[in-house]
Amino acid sequence: MNSGKKLSQLALSPKIKSLYRDVKHVFQAEYYQIYEAVAVSTNLLHSIRILDTDSELYKQNPSLAATLFIQELLRLVSIHPDSVVIEHFEINDKNIAYVTQNSIPLSKKHEFMGINIEKMIRGVAADASFLLNNLKLAESISIELDNIYSIKSSQEYFLGDWARSLKKKEKPTKQFNLNMVRPGPEEIDEVYVLGLKVLELNGISKENLEPMSCIKIVQMHNAAVNAVIEDLKQPEPIKKMLKKMLNKDPSTRLKLHHVAEELDNLKEEEIKPSKHELGKMIKSNDHLKSNDMIPSKESTGNHMSKEIKFKSMKSPKESMFSLMADKKEIQVVNRFAKQAGGWLCSGKIDAITFRCSKDIELLGVGIYIPKSSNNLSGTVKVIKGENLNGELLASREVTLTENMIEAQDKIYGVMFDKNIAVKAGTLISISSQLQKGPSFNGVGGMMTVMGDDGEVVFTFLKNPGSTNGTDVSNGQIPEIYYST
Repeated sequence: MNSGKKLSQLALSPKIKSLYRDVKHVFQAEYYQIYEAVAVSTNLLHSIRILDTDSELYKQNPSLAATLFIQELLRLVSIHPDSVVIEHFEINDKNIAYVTQNSIPLSKKHEFMGINIEKMIRGVAADASFLLNNLKLAESISIELDNIYSIKSSQEYFLGDWARSLKKKEKPTKQFNLNMVRPGPEEIDEVYVLGLKVLELNGISKENLEPMSCIKIVQMHNAAVNAVIEDLKQPEPIKKMLKKMLNKDPSTRLKLHHVAEELDNLKEEEIKPSKHELGKMIKSNDHLKSNDMIPSKESTGNHMSKEIKFKSMKSPKESMFSLMADKKEIQVVNRFAKQAGGWLCSGKIDAITFRCSKDIELLGVGIYIPKSSNNLSGTVKVIKGENLNGELLASREVTLTENMIEAQDKIYGVMFDKNIAVKAGTLISISSQLQKGPSFNGVGGMMTVMGDDGEVVFTFLKNPGSTNGTDVSNGQIPEIYYST
């Protein structure tokens, strides 16, 4: 592959030559050259992309090379129309060239501090999804710092040099290769690779990323990744996003087409009271009867549980301040990949059993609200062991409505007056017996899930007393709230 044609060999039309000066070569892509030049009229720096007729791809398949070159241009015009100087597009014999606002690969940036990580993730994920699902360019898409481009003036990002994804990838050797993108049950995918590139942009070298990515045990891998992410100088929403992108388990890892939605959700959580910190903590006398609370036997004597102090509040915001004052950090584990709306509550029991890898204090559980105007009323219980007739640790009667202001994402937090001490490895069952009407439900349930704190691993088991269909893979009781 050549390193850039000499200026005297540039296939620039007389028009472009008259409009731009100080032309210099900056990058060699798979099938085009990128030059920087100053616009004579504005003195602003621009990028000029020229189809490389000397490239291997062009020599092997000139039609494909030219098609991809034009398709990249059309994609750029469709998503970032202001970035392309359309009037300076030129076809001169076999040569094709177009001008954009200054845009260079991230690998050519001298420092990465000015990179907008959120926009970069959003832009690259959208382009990768387009190449996979719309253009069907290849079975996997190459994502490297060499083909992630930054538009300096607007701080937008796009995936270029599409022909990289057409190169045949060799089978993985014992040495892990970050650029090997082969989706599968034991492999990484585009979302995972994009997450690794974010870590790379934050100063984590490939030499350190490779052994971490080779860890096969899901819990160990995720714990290592989460530790690295926590040390990054990035906003909390970005850290949460990266943890979902770099989940070792492909069945629970964030999907490419959900990236933009997840970014939007995290931004909303940042500017409003989050469901984990407040929505779950609001106690409404209209819906709960506290006199049915049964203290845990472990909450007496030397194992007295710490009590979360609640004040009578009028709003979620005030409840948040109360929690902040008590300095009680609430963690959450959600056992489902996504939500559906096809469950019927008819007085039968929905139950799930779990155990955790560390000692925790169980603070509450999340249950789904009705899908219609029919109220759902019944009892939520916490039982020690798998037998639902076993030792009762807590019991709450609830009445749920379709438009409960306390519910977040269709989940209402049933919180207990006193924390329930749960020892590592102890089996705990949660049951919900509600009637009567349709409800939301979770699908894509996971047997093993890491809690929000990145330290406690929850293992979920089917409860033999669950008569309404809830099990590990789908059903009710989506969330558990705890502290360590």
